[in-house]
Amino acid sequence: MKKARKYRNDISRKENMTYCKTEDYYLCHNNKKLKFEKIIYRKNKYGFKSKSKIYLCNDCLNCTYSSDCIDMKNKTGLKRIYVSEGFEELRKKYNDRRGNYRKT
Repeated sequence: MKKARKYRNDISRKENMTYCKTEDYYLCHNNKKLKFEKIIYRKNKYGFKSKSKIYLCNDCLNCTYSSDCIDMKNKTGLKRIYVSEGFEELRKKYNDRRGNYRKT
């Protein structure tokens, strides 16, 4: 639920970060860059293949927001986000279509 206050205030979510399309990086809550690292390909148990871009911030170790931003399961202590452009495009189409139905 994107409209929920908890979702909007969660600084760890990529949707709440600023994206610079020209240089392909995200800016976190503390204005640190999450730079493009690599592309990975995954296949789920049903055989569906997906492509995701990984963005990594190498400057999280002394960040005051790291406890709110980084998952505690992450052993490296660095922020990493996964972006599936195909999924994001489908999500946008769905939300646009859903928004049109609600207006009528």
